[in-house]
Amino acid sequence: MIIDIPTPNDFKHAGISYLNIAWGIVLDLATDLEIANVDEWDSTGEVSIEYWGAAQKPLATATSLLQQGIEFLIKSRVAAISPFLLIDGSPRDWPKKCNKRDTPFSEFKSIDAQELIRAHDTISKYPFTDQFINLYENIRVRRNTIMHTVDPKLRFTSLDIILNILESSEILLGPQQWIKIREDYLEQDPISVVHSTDSVGIRLIDECLYLIENLKASELKKYFDFNTRQRRYFCYTCQKEDQTGTLAVTTAQLKPNTPNSKYVFCFVCRRTSEVIRTSCSDKSCRGNVIDAIDGTCLTCFR
Repeated sequence: MIIDIPTPNDFKHAGISYLNIAWGIVLDLATDLEIANVDEWDSTGEVSIEYWGAAQKPLATATSLLQQGIEFLIKSRVAAISPFLLIDGSPRDWPKKCNKRDTPFSEFKSIDAQELIRAHDTISKYPFTDQFINLYENIRVRRNTIMHTVDPKLRFTSLDIILNILESSEILLGPQQWIKIREDYLEQDPISVVHSTDSVGIRLIDECLYLIENLKASELKKYFDFNTRQRRYFCYTCQKEDQTGTLAVTTAQLKPNTPNSKYVFCFVCRRTSEVIRTSCSDKSCRGNVIDAIDGTCLTCFR
């Protein structure tokens, strides 16, 4: 008898963890470079080029983790139909005497990563799009290159990996769910145990501010419903997370975007807050979006 059979959630949680670890590697590299303010003193760009050159190994590791995460999330979908569909080979290839003893599921060979899409689309009412299949195959090939050889021409960029994670999350975990998934993961991270959950909010804010500055308008709209053409306001909740006063957390926007709208939504904390549409008491500020509870102007935050 087969025992210790993994559930769809087992695969899902493992996949989410791999995506988050990959995300953390890439965002740490990107934000560390920003903290160094390299743009202010590296006029030729040579330091940035050297930095990303030295970062190729961790970026390659992130790509491998990304592929592993996607693979586990696809397995989760297959396991929802039946986990036994993930077992590869005919009975003659199964572990010896598995018909005479309890045998853990992990002792059975799983179907190859390159067969996962085919297995999924054969049993699912909702097959993957050609766009996702091409994305998966591209990442899988790059991961195999990393694992089996050393290709000096192979280069990885932080934004490519970020977008691959966002697109994979969009398809496999649901539209515009990544920020919530990321926050949940950070709250279980060992760092949050040491530093309390306050550090989770600041880290998430730092990551989202980086995304606003580095992703295209179409990408921000697709993955976060954040419109770069729309006026930005301070998020009262997120801004209060910054005890240093060094961040400008203008991540809130009117919902709906109308002259009389009485609510703002922040894609980072995912809160909808009521506002009062009246002029700021500071004559030097032209803002007219005031937090309904605290009375703080969300344009100047005074």
